[in-house]
Amino acid sequence: MQNSAVRSLHHPWVDRWCTLAEQVLRGREAETLLEDFESIPESGFLVMLPAWVWKVPAIDTGRKAINPEGGSYALPVRVSTAPLSVLTQLPADLEWSAMGMGHNLSGVVHARPGEVRRVDLEKAVLESPRQSRTMLRHEIQAQVEAGKAAWWELLFMAEEPVRSRLETAHRALSIDIKGEEGAALLDAIDIETLTNQMMLGEGDSPSAVARILDRAMRPGALNRVDPQRFILTATRSAAWTAVRGRVGDPHAGSKIRKISRELETENLEDIAAEYSRRYPRQDGVGAVRVGAALGVTRVPSIFTIDPQKMTAHTQSGDLC
Repeated sequence: MQNSAVRSLHHPWVDRWCTLAEQVLRGREAETLLEDFESIPESGFLVMLPAWVWKVPAIDTGRKAINPEGGSYALPVRVSTAPLSVLTQLPADLEWSAMGMGHNLSGVVHARPGEVRRVDLEKAVLESPRQSRTMLRHEIQAQVEAGKAAWWELLFMAEEPVRSRLETAHRALSIDIKGEEGAALLDAIDIETLTNQMMLGEGDSPSAVARILDRAMRPGALNRVDPQRFILTATRSAAWTAVRGRVGDPHAGSKIRKISRELETENLEDIAAEYSRRYPRQDGVGAVRVGAALGVTRVPSIFTIDPQKMTAHTQSGDLC
């Protein structure tokens, strides 16, 4: 859709993610078209619009918009118009709109018949060849398959960040619970198991990463944040939830243990009362949850902790 000179001005990870996400969105739209394919006429035009336009942010996005080689990266602005549709007649004027990164954009693209399919929103030009119903079905099915392939690539772009955040959460939680450097709750096999569960899920339920990706592709999700930051932030939270769940630690476990240490008591009622006093806007904790937080199972582990690395994590607020 866009030439290499323009694409070089994009953050590489964000550019790759958006390319794949666009294909996923297009593939899902193609599936919808196939469900009602009998309504498609004997011939028509397959129209593809981009899922993103790229603009230098008009809001503060931190370092992500800074090109190390100088200047600024353009970041994606989500186009709300469907990325795939079938029209019976061309020429036609197609309206589009996009919002995000401090921009509120809209325009009209002049769609016309052409020998090859191309689109340029900035030049307001779109061309597409007329095709028979058979060819349309073939191309739409190809978009479905491409979308499925892109989804798996998108999913596994998150694999290393997921594993890294699980290890970070595990290190911090181990030290919080054990109270000494070098302690560990889980072993390397546990971390790998949690990584697979977060990536692939269990049973028929979508995985944690799949839910994060679906949220990221919803209109409005990336209005003020780039895809990488959105996914890394959500992945960090999900990793903490996964580790806590594996060891049986309640969500408020770290706060409960901090109160216990400060009051120098393990009296469940006293800790619960102090929790309610300190956090009046949060749901209170009963004796059962306090007991769970103070009695998390310590599992012997081959997973070792580097105390020097841990210092950076605890000082940066990774313990939540």
